[in-house]
Amino acid sequence: MYTELRKIEFYLPGCNSLKEKRSRLRGIKDKFGTYSNLALVESAFQDQHSRAIWSFVSIGQTKSIVDSVLNSVENWIDSSVDAYIVNVERRPIA
Repeated sequence: MYTELRKIEFYLPGCNSLKEKRSRLRGIKDKFGTYSNLALVESAFQDQHSRAIWSFVSIGQTKSIVDSVLNSVENWIDSSVDAYIVNVERRPIA
């Protein structure tokens, strides 16, 4: 089994309220919250309007399966979420 943590940091330009922030990022949970091999959470900057970090943990039989899941998450976010990805941290979990 292979497990990886991927943290994605966002910058939300022009975001003026937490309500707007939640609205702009809600699609992430809606899209990926039901995947059986993926857990996700907003893990930092919960009280800041223009920043967020979301953490994703995936587990699979092989590294390539986990990479495929997490890369699809990252690609979808990059093309579909009204925010800029400013940092991505990848860390295998032993």
